[in-house]
Amino acid sequence: MYNSEVLTKTTIAWYAPKQLLKKVKGTIPECLNALPILIPTTHSTVRQLIDQWLVKHDITPNIVGEFEDSALLKTFATSGLGIFPAGKLIEKDLKDTYGIELLGNCNGIYEYFYAIRHDKKIQHPLVQAIIQQ
Repeated sequence: MYNSEVLTKTTIAWYAPKQLLKKVKGTIPECLNALPILIPTTHSTVRQLIDQWLVKHDITPNIVGEFEDSALLKTFATSGLGIFPAGKLIEKDLKDTYGIELLGNCNGIYEYFYAIRHDKKIQHPLVQAIIQQ
């Protein structure tokens, strides 16, 4: 028997490289109509939620790239090719490592992180600590 537990959830937000921040006119979500967007592929659960959010806010996105690999997406964003959605959980890393700034929240959209484990006794102390949190 396996158990699944939510370890954490994070709000999805929109991020932009500094060179694109200068071109932003207006606020989220309206400003998304005028910006190039880098986005996860449709295979991603979060993409489906983002697509629904965009429709709800009557946004016609200018999608310039779709990515399965988040590291590659960040590389393209760092080059100034577009804005992108990501979890608020990594906001500090995006700013410190890539020089990417928060544009605004994607209110109501969350990404969940799960731990899946077998019911048998967990022996490893690190795994025990994670599960107990």
